[in-house]
Amino acid sequence: MQKLLVFIKKHKIILIVSLAVVVVLAIVIVTAIKNKPKEPAPVNITQSNFKLQSVSPSEGMHSTIDSAEYLYFTFSLPVDSSTVSIKVTPYVKLKAVVYTQRNVLVVVPDYDIWKPNIEYKLVLSNVTSINDRKLNSDVLYTFTNNPPKDIKTGEGIVPPTKVQSLP
Repeated sequence: MQKLLVFIKKHKIILIVSLAVVVVLAIVIVTAIKNKPKEPAPVNITQSNFKLQSVSPSEGMHSTIDSAEYLYFTFSLPVDSSTVSIKVTPYVKLKAVVYTQRNVLVVVPDYDIWKPNIEYKLVLSNVTSINDRKLNSDVLYTFTNNPPKDIKTGEGIVPPTKVQSLP
């Protein structure tokens, strides 16, 4: 016991500083545990959150001279275009692509055209987001391309067959 008292007297400052450091560390650890940011509650993203928001052009009669007009389907989440299956009646070879706006699926005639005054019925199925969320149902879209008979230009009225593209 005598040796212990001699040791404490000899190393009093070191022991006090060590005890203070331990107390400060304990306080810091307890405070950190109490103030630890809580994990956010998991977000329950259901399939219903993945939905079609808009289509452009809208369904129905279109009046455009562009016989290869693109169709734009805007969804609530980014789309994985490789999952999409497209069926169109009457048949037109189509492809589905996603450009810089990842939530917009663009349906593009693939070296084919929309013929005038024909009603087309498209069914997009298996539409899946890049996070593997599937659309609850197929997308049904119907339109008819009804090109204008004449086009008003700065030169007057020109039939569409006379319109030439610039070189």
